Formats: sequence, structure tokens, C-alpha cells
Amino acid sequence: MSDKQHSAGFPPWLTSIGRDGMSDEPKNYQGAFWGTVIGILVTPVTFFLAIYSTGAGHGDYGYFGVFYPGLLLLMKRGVIGMGTIAAWGLTQFPAYGAIIGGSGSSGRAAFSAALIFLVHLAAVCLCFWPGG
Repeated sequence: MSDKQHSAGFPPWLTSIGRDGMSDEPKNYQGAFWGTVIGILVTPVTFFLAIYSTGAGHGDYGYFGVFYPGLLLLMKRGVIGMGTIAAWGLTQFPAYGAIIGGSGSSGRAAFSAALIFLVHLAAVCLCFWPGG
């Protein structure tokens, strides 16, 4: 931050809005917005397939475990109910998109996407592990 910004009469906390504490580059709000939009567009398809695979409690939960493994793991253990499943399920992919899109540079976005993918994949493996 330059002295020019402070001398213009703006308080320091106001001139730092939209910037992270580690660097002087602005946060990528536009990328986060479009990532969220893509996540919102993907959600109805994944949510429908997940609910369809449950078969009103008599299904194999295949798509549910692939798209929402964290929810399935918590549901199997009786930790969460249907309201939490719906809320988390409807926000998961928009959150993924916001994190990846808001990462900034393509290198950071690739790292964020890889990290999300690996954590998601580990949860999927736990879902379908015998006794999981």
C-alpha cells in the first residue's frame, strides 16, 4: 500500500479490502463468481443422480458416493440428517467452483483443483471400502 492511498483520506483497513494479507494483488472475485456459476449449473445433475441412486433407501448409493462422499460417510454413521444433506449437497459444487475460480493464477487454480480432487477421491475410496 502506498502512502498516496493513506494520504487520500482512506483508512488503512478500507484500502486493503479485496486484497489478501500475503500479497498486493487483488483477489479474483470474477473467477470465484464464474466458478460458482459453473458449480451451480453442475449441481442439479449431480444432485438428481445422487438422489436417484438412493432408490428411496433401497438403492446402491453409487452416484451418491461418487458425487457426495463426505455426506455418505456421515450419513452411514448417523451423524447428519436429510436437511443437512440437502444443504451441503446443494452447496458443495458451487463451493468447489468458487475455490478453484478464486484461486487467481492458473497455477494456483490447478493446485486447488488437484487438492480438491485428491481429497474428494480419498473420500470416495472410503465410501466404497469394505465396511466403509
